Amino acid sequence: MTLTVMTSLPLRVPERLRDIADVVGVYNICLALEKSLQLAIDKGNDVGNSQIYIRILGYLIHYAPTDQGLWGNVKEIISCVDDSTILGVGKMYYDYYIRVGAFTFQICISTYHLRVPTQNHIAIHTLLGEI
Repeated sequence: MTLTVMTSLPLRVPERLRDIADVVGVYNICLALEKSLQLAIDKGNDVGNSQIYIRILGYLIHYAPTDQGLWGNVKEIISCVDDSTILGVGKMYYDYYIRVGAFTFQICISTYHLRVPTQNHIAIHTLLGEI
């Protein structure tokens, strides 16, 4: 899968979340890591898919379909000890939503069944410029 268009994270969490310190703090971690990755890219460094991973985490905060999902994402990020651990969580979501989702979509098309994407699938694919 070739990814050519990526959307940067919005500068702030949605208005409904702006008074929740843990959510704002975790989102700011995502923004700072996204910024540092962009600086590395601008210097010519290869960051692999790290920018995708952090943007997935940020967008999952923006578009979590339930409060339980939101707090699950926030707790996962808070529990990370460093940037590489955070990116590992992002990779886990990438592997699940993108790789498995793309594989499932290909199988569904090949068997003439259409799969209705979830809100998270739509958000992730929109983030990656695929919709």
